[in-house]
Order: sequence, then structure tokens, then C-alpha cells
Amino acid sequence: MTGFPQFSQISISVGIQVFLEIEGLADRIKSKVIGYQSGEYLLVQLPLMCDLKHHLAPNGWVTMRYLHDGVVFGGRFRIIDAIARPFRLLFLSYPLRFENHNLRQKERIDCYILAKARYNDASFDGVVLDISCHGCRFATKHEGKGESKKVATGETLRLFFPLLGMEGDIEFGGVIRHIAEREDKIHLGVAFDRIDEDIKARIDDYVKRLGDYLA
Repeated sequence: MTGFPQFSQISISVGIQVFLEIEGLADRIKSKVIGYQSGEYLLVQLPLMCDLKHHLAPNGWVTMRYLHDGVVFGGRFRIIDAIARPFRLLFLSYPLRFENHNLRQKERIDCYILAKARYNDASFDGVVLDISCHGCRFATKHEGKGESKKVATGETLRLFFPLLGMEGDIEFGGVIRHIAEREDKIHLGVAFDRIDEDIKARIDDYVKRLGDYLA
């Protein structure tokens, strides 16, 4: 892990799911961030099951972790206060130390490859925005806010796009690991499933060659 010196550099957003490790509690608490002031405090919504009185006293400590684009961020936060009414909220101070750990098995590199996806009975166009031999990020447009509910993490889909040096589109089976809405688009983090060694080698070569040009 590597140190993360400034809170403003952390990729965090309102509504992101986080996990809290609280002293005295064996289980992690799933929660979400509902607000923050960079460099000052973080505001977290607490579930009903969380014991405010005995485990979340001011000046105590919690560890918070969350996943963003394949990277786990984590740090220790001092408790400023916790309230039960009118809403169950936890105020956390600026972290003394923040760390990150990349979960991706191999480096992905940015790209822009026109692609088509098939999910259940639906077919839609989009672009591959980054790629490695283990997965990619696929973006497609949607019409409205509810559109992302038509896909779900853990579900399978097929992607079709060309690779340098090969004729026609190649089919990639994959599993959706992450879904994010960004303005008028949906971004899907996809882990490839059962691609042959020749295709893996070509992707590795493609990533290396692009990396050499962009270095």
C-alpha cells in the first residue's frame, strides 16, 4: 500500500458505499457517504443496527474502506460526533493517513475502441475506455436515470470489438463487476471470462505498445 497525503486527492463522492470497522464490533458496518467538506470532515449515514452510545463516542476511532474503479481506499478517522435524531449520522474528522491498494491483476491502459455489448436480449453500442488481458471499462449512453437498473453486478454479458492485428470483431465474455452512472452514460467494469491465450497475448502486446507511446 502507498500513502495518500491529501483528502482532496481521494476519489470519493456523495452516495458511495463504504464499510466501517468500529472498535468493539466484530462485523463491518455497511454505510454510505452523504456529504463532506474537503480537508475538514466526512458525513456518513448510519444503519439502525449501529450502537451509537457504546461504540461511537467523540474522539474514538473508526476505519473506513471503499472501492473505486478497482482500487480499495482505506484510512483511520477520528469521530467528531454521532447523532441519532433526526437522522442517524456520523461526523468524522480529516484522516491522519489514507492508503490505497489496486485490486486489478494487471495494469489497464486507456483506449477508445468502438464496441457492441449484448446483455440478455438487449444489444447496445458503446466504447471500451480502458483494457487489460483481465478486463475492461465499457461505456454506453442511456436515455434516463433508471436505465442503469437494467444491468446488475455479477451478471454476464458479451462484448464485441476489434483488436489490432486481427480481422473483424472479437467476442469477449465477461462478468459485470462495477456499474457507475456519469452524466448521460453508464460505465461498466467488466472482468473477462475464459479468453484464450492468443487473445490474452495480443491484448498484453496492445497494452505494452500503447504504454510505450504514452510513457
